[in-house]
Amino acid sequence: MTEQITREGREVGLAARVLRELVRTPAFRELVKLNLAETDPERARELVRTLLWEDPNLSLSAAGVTPDA
Repeated sequence: MTEQITREGREVGLAARVLRELVRTPAFRELVKLNLAETDPERARELVRTLLWEDPNLSLSAAGVTPDA
């Protein structure tokens, strides 16, 4: 039998649970903070460009579900 994890009466998906565990990990949070603090505008631009265009299907899918979220 599998345990259903719910939030506000709705089942939470696997991706949300994995992301939640990552964010709760102190080492992961520290890495994110360090990388954000050390990012200059040109690198930030390149990071966003890579996230948006390296896999357009991923970024468009994320944008498509944003109104539902």
